[in-house]
Amino acid sequence: MNQDFLIGSDGNLVLVNGDLMLTLDSETVAQATAQRLQTRLRMFMGEWFLNTNLGVPYLQSILGKKGAQDIADAAIKNTALGVPNIAGINEYTSSVSPARSYSAAIVAQTADGTEATATV
Repeated sequence: MNQDFLIGSDGNLVLVNGDLMLTLDSETVAQATAQRLQTRLRMFMGEWFLNTNLGVPYLQSILGKKGAQDIADAAIKNTALGVPNIAGINEYTSSVSPARSYSAAIVAQTADGTEATATV
């Protein structure tokens, strides 16, 4: 059984009475997968020293490039498909604001048939 530290919507670890909360029982498999997806998409490739291949290649391939929305879309989808327990992508939307701010939302299909969502 996989277990992860529970991360709140603010991106911080969840503490209850000073104890770290875990996502470890069968009822939280979808939550743990969604959390992994969200964490992986917010991670810059090379950021985590224990595995520099994890994350999205924001610095390597996206930031400062022309046509970056198409490049970012492909990189984010590819990264999402590499997350354990993600079987496919059901929905994907992205946009670039006039101020050149990129955002994306993804709904991924998990191996057990549930959906995991994430935003960037």
